[in-house]
Amino acid sequence: MSASTAGPLAYAADGSFASFAAKVFTAPHLPLAMTACGPGGAAIEFGYLVTRRWPTFDALIENIGGELRDYVDVRSDTAMALILAGYSHQRKRAEA
Repeated sequence: MSASTAGPLAYAADGSFASFAAKVFTAPHLPLAMTACGPGGAAIEFGYLVTRRWPTFDALIENIGGELRDYVDVRSDTAMALILAGYSHQRKRAEA
């Protein structure tokens, strides 16, 4: 059974549905939830990259712009919109 992948969905050669991949990355220790409109797996890959660098949601928000530019520059064929939701302890509120 060969499968083709289009975004997070994968279909078998006969057209039947074969699998579905998550496009949401969560980091409860920050706390943060992240998804991306774009390539399947981008939010997961980028999430692992950035959440190891900063210990809080606030620190991540302050630094994520440069990281996202670097991530997209390395993948010149990648166009994506990143959506974040988390809790800011500095501002004492949820943010998206």
